[in-house]
Parts: sequence; C-alpha cells; structure tokens
Amino acid sequence: MNFDARLPETDAVLAAVRAYKPNRILNVGCGTGVMTEKVADVCPLVATVASIDRIEPARGHYSDKVQIVQAHPYCLPFPQASFDALLCTQLIEHLDNEDDRNAALKEMARVIRPGGRLIMTVRHQNFRFDNFGWAKEGISEGVFYHRYYLDEFRKQLAPCWHIECMWGVWTYLPKTYRIYTSLGRFVIYWERALRTLPISLRYGKVLLAVCSPT
Repeated sequence: MNFDARLPETDAVLAAVRAYKPNRILNVGCGTGVMTEKVADVCPLVATVASIDRIEPARGHYSDKVQIVQAHPYCLPFPQASFDALLCTQLIEHLDNEDDRNAALKEMARVIRPGGRLIMTVRHQNFRFDNFGWAKEGISEGVFYHRYYLDEFRKQLAPCWHIECMWGVWTYLPKTYRIYTSLGRFVIYWERALRTLPISLRYGKVLLAVCSPT
C-alpha cells in the first residue's frame, strides 16, 4: 500500500480549517502540493508565491478556486485585517534568519481580522533527530531549513500570536515505523487518535499550531 508522506499533515490542517470555518483564507507560501487545493474545497483561498516566475506554474497547478499572488511572507500586499484565517505550512523554517521569521509572523498578524486564526506547521527537531545527531539547521537539496524545538516554536510565536492549541503530526511510537508507513491512507486514523495527545508533541515529526492574534 502506497504511503503519502504529506497525508498526516494535510489531514490535520483540514481538521483545523474545518473547526474554525473561515470565510476567506490566505495561504502564505503555497508551494506546489495538494494541500492548497484541498483547503480551497473548504473555503475561498488566496495563495502567495515568493517569486514572480512561479506564478504561472502555480496557476497551472491549481484550479480556478485558488487566486495566486506574488508576495514575500514578510511583505504581504493586502490591507490590514483582510482575512479570517491564515495557513502557513512548512514555510518559515525555510527563511534563513530569525529576523525574517519574526517579520513574517508580524506581517501575518497584520492582515488577519480580530478573532481570526493562524494555522501553521513547522518541522520538529524532536528527540530522535538529536539522538541521531542530525543537524537542526542546514541545507537540504539546495534549500535552507531550520527545525524547531517545541519551546523554541512557542517562543517564536509569542510576540504576535496566542497559541490556542498545539499538535504533533507524523507521530509514530518506538518500533512502530514500519507499521505506521504500511497503513497507507489509513494512517489518518492513527494520527487522529494521537495528534491531540501530549505524546504527539514528543514524537511528532511536524508541529501544528492554531493561534489567534495577540
């Protein structure tokens, strides 16, 4: 059975979006994955790409339900309080300095409406990565990455965002990796059982935060 590595994260993001029921959502840094398209099935969506030369490829990838705009995450071309919700998945970890990451979080807080929600995911530097001696920050396939410790992620969010809830995603327990990946699409039931439990914040490979502006 084929295993979709993004399925656990996509399912968790969709659960968070459906729980809030936004009328208009901004996807900051949409990439070319399936998540943006799936969220667009739930509510109207505007998505940003950082580079002007990625607009046409992105438009070709997504349906007419997605409006594509060129923008850097720390300089969004929208008025204050424009969106009910923001989605930002595995983006800020690829900004290569802390000032840019802080600026992006501040800019996202500017464009969200009072009472809105930010749904954000980042890679988690959980204890397994430390035990294996894998670098917390570096270059992978030509792209900068910065994995977050749980407390570090909370601290980064704190100046602009109040954390409503935090989940671990891609959560497999000791000696269960082969079972986990053998589940294929049924892995979402495993994830749904574990992601809201404290254990997910120890073992999850991805952290998901749902936040409101401070």
